[in-house]
Amino acid sequence: MNAFGFLLLNKEQQTDIVLKSAYLDVRVEEDNVILLFDLGGFYAEMHYAYSPNKITKFTAFKSTAPLAPYLKDINIADNGITLANFPGANWR
Repeated sequence: MNAFGFLLLNKEQQTDIVLKSAYLDVRVEEDNVILLFDLGGFYAEMHYAYSPNKITKFTAFKSTAPLAPYLKDINIADNGITLANFPGANWR
């Protein structure tokens, strides 16, 4: 399935698919929680509204540009990720 095919599904089918997929991250925009999932060949966002306490929509995309809102809060140094943490990185 691709992003376009996913968007053609009804909300119940979309929900079933994302909940069986790889959860990646979450962000909050005003009164909405947006959950990011990796569906293999594309990404999907599930938009959940606090009020009226339901899933309001899904978005899907293949491009990495829409991932920017998730990446801006990641600080690699805070996570202790350095090149030396990876196998075979003893290049010095």
